[in-house]
Amino acid sequence: MDLPAARQLVPAGLQESPVLADESGQRWLDDLPAQLVDRCRRWSLLPDDRVPVRHGAHALVVPVTRWGRDCVLKVSHRGLEPAGEVLALRTWDGQGAVQLLEADEGGDVLLLERLDAAATLGHCPPGQVGPVAGRLIRRLSVPAPAGLTTARAQAGAIAATIARPVRHGDPLPVRWVRTAGELAEELRHDDAPEVLVHADLTTANVLRRIAGEWVAIDPQPLAGPPERSVPELLLTAVDACAGDACTGDAGLHRLLADVVAAGGLDAERARAWVVVRAVDYWTWAVGAGLTLDPQRCRRLLAAFA
Repeated sequence: MDLPAARQLVPAGLQESPVLADESGQRWLDDLPAQLVDRCRRWSLLPDDRVPVRHGAHALVVPVTRWGRDCVLKVSHRGLEPAGEVLALRTWDGQGAVQLLEADEGGDVLLLERLDAAATLGHCPPGQVGPVAGRLIRRLSVPAPAGLTTARAQAGAIAATIARPVRHGDPLPVRWVRTAGELAEELRHDDAPEVLVHADLTTANVLRRIAGEWVAIDPQPLAGPPERSVPELLLTAVDACAGDACTGDAGLHRLLADVVAAGGLDAERARAWVVVRAVDYWTWAVGAGLTLDPQRCRRLLAAFA
């Protein structure tokens, strides 16, 4: 692949990403085609134009082949990709998570097995989401490698943030803020055994292998209890729970019960993390100018707080 061909692989949506609007992001975008050319040469990769290129807010995923095997090349903006992703993927070694094939020293260029990007857990009926997610959470619960941030530390940081005085006009009801603060303090002192946790297990981050097995991608790893994986899953399943098959609070309670049962989880610890993260994320989302996610957080808090 030459440089002009590589430039064609960088979609306009990534170039216009607001998180790449600063000087660092623009330099990364300018260097991205050369990175693609260099990595394809070093890792013996051929771009595969049978499958579309995909991207997030700060990462590009290019379908490639190597020695006849279908893979993807993921290139992320250094500093914006969650720390520990390579460590987590190496620890799981393809068991419940996407298989890592190669990684550069900084961890911002990865060669991964190719999954069916069109088959995410978010496309499943609500009644299937909980059992699949619960079993996956349990499978990912292996001994945590050294060096990861802990869920207890995260709970402590959230508790400190929540502890600030609630100002008149804050979007969060005071009763929910107080409840989340109390639960965060409890979680800060939680003595549950720590395992490797995928702390961004959204329905979009669970994909099928070509052979049909569900696996996780894009981990934000922590060392903590497996229940820490539950909040992001519920947040991204809120909209589906408004449909005919899974209505209102009852649907969210049923979804949580399914996850807990399939994963052998502690129901009260899972609920506590849902409430704490919903308040934490709501605060961030409002500050970031988001509109839909605060509404989803409100749904979770109305159901579980």
